[in-house]
Amino acid sequence: MKRVLAGMLCCVTLSTSILAAPWPSWAQDAYDWGQSQSISEELLSSADMVVTRAAAARLLYEANGSPAVTAACPFSDVTGAAANAVTWAEQQGYITGVGNDLYAPARSVTRQEFAAILWRWAGTPAPFQMDLSAYDDLASVAEWSRSAVIWCVQSRILQGRSADQLAPNGTITMAEALMMLQRAQALPDVSSMASDLQALTSAPRPIGSDGEAAAVSYLQKRFTELG
Repeated sequence: MKRVLAGMLCCVTLSTSILAAPWPSWAQDAYDWGQSQSISEELLSSADMVVTRAAAARLLYEANGSPAVTAACPFSDVTGAAANAVTWAEQQGYITGVGNDLYAPARSVTRQEFAAILWRWAGTPAPFQMDLSAYDDLASVAEWSRSAVIWCVQSRILQGRSADQLAPNGTITMAEALMMLQRAQALPDVSSMASDLQALTSAPRPIGSDGEAAAVSYLQKRFTELG
């Protein structure tokens, strides 16, 4: 009997260790960050898990502190743990449904779709220039996601799966999504740039003047604040 119990215990231990396999070293920092953000262990259970539309909403929602939600979910096919996340993300304009009051929560998310979600989360910033020439598959980027993908690439949120392949239509794994989310949240807040420009251009600042010195001091202070 003892041998049987010992064998069963070994099997359980082995199964648990397999299910709780550590994340790969290249994604370990993202995993640690996810835990610090109180991302659900269910979402962090596998680095290779394909992210669904429900999981994408939950990642964003939980990374934002799981804000209180009082409204009813606008989609008839979303229930359970994802309901608050999807409701919140839809209210914020980060996600949309697929029509007929449906969200398709189990549908897989592509790399360009997740890039679009993070782009909306960042306030739909304009890319520096519309260029993806470094990648051979740039023609595969959908027109509706082009600005989002280019911005994510330029901001180093999204990286290619190889030196010349962006794979925009490839499904995104949990490790990839968490790394992108971590990078996006680490970007400096540039929403005050308009006031910065106003402060710097409100008066002439000739070379060698006190105005120029004040501008230098202002820029040093602002760049330090932005990290």
